[in-house]
Amino acid sequence: MGNSMPEEKLRVPEIRTLTDLMNQTRIQELDIQSKDWSLKLRKQIPQSEISHGDFYETTDEVNQSKGEQQISLILSPSIGIFLPCHPSDKENIVKVGEIVSVNQVIGFLKVGPIFLPVTSPFNGQVKEIYVGYGDLVGFEDKLVAINQ
Repeated sequence: MGNSMPEEKLRVPEIRTLTDLMNQTRIQELDIQSKDWSLKLRKQIPQSEISHGDFYETTDEVNQSKGEQQISLILSPSIGIFLPCHPSDKENIVKVGEIVSVNQVIGFLKVGPIFLPVTSPFNGQVKEIYVGYGDLVGFEDKLVAINQ
């Protein structure tokens, strides 16, 4: 009889450590697979915290010689693949320098088979686009900067 490799096992203390690490980070889902078993951990987000496609906004103030300019960032609410245009289109929806208005779609976040529209929560001019077509983004990664 031949020698076989010892079976990989994940014990309860190790699973607790993984869940603690998930709670201390922005990791929302963890999938571990072995030859004989798999483990999938997923954080449950309370319904009150679900953004339903709205993207988070932060504001940084930048001092300039001719007054003060406010730059607002549109951040990703989830892990996904950023698309600056609909998959059936070839041109980006917005470009640097263009004016955007509240609720205007500026791109999409592909999460599995779903395309979530990314909308601007405010009026302003696109200052910078931090991600390109097909870039993987994480929770609260910077997507777009807008001058208000």
